[in-house]
Amino acid sequence: MTDLLLLEEYAKVRRERDLLMESDEWLISRFRLPRHVLMDLCHNLDAYLRRNTRRSNPSPVQVLTTKGVLATGTFQREIGDRAGVSQPTMSRVMPDMLAAIKSLSRNYIQFP
Repeated sequence: MTDLLLLEEYAKVRRERDLLMESDEWLISRFRLPRHVLMDLCHNLDAYLRRNTRRSNPSPVQVLTTKGVLATGTFQREIGDRAGVSQPTMSRVMPDMLAAIKSLSRNYIQFP
């Protein structure tokens, strides 16, 4: 019984980690964007990523986990572990995130 309580407590702590609360240097090294751009991106993509169920991952988690994979080339499992989500969840989130990013790409990608 104590083992079960420890696992539940670990899962709870894991899910409460807010990646946007990390230092600016850490965010740039992991996501290649400063905090204000990441927050703006989360805000703009929220409408595309919001689900009607309470079981879904918050939009910032979806944005940051996908951006982490794209920015570093790290495996989905590693990024998911840092953010407190599973690899299968990462696989489900990424196609929606990429479609949402594509729809907003003109706002963020500028060619000379």
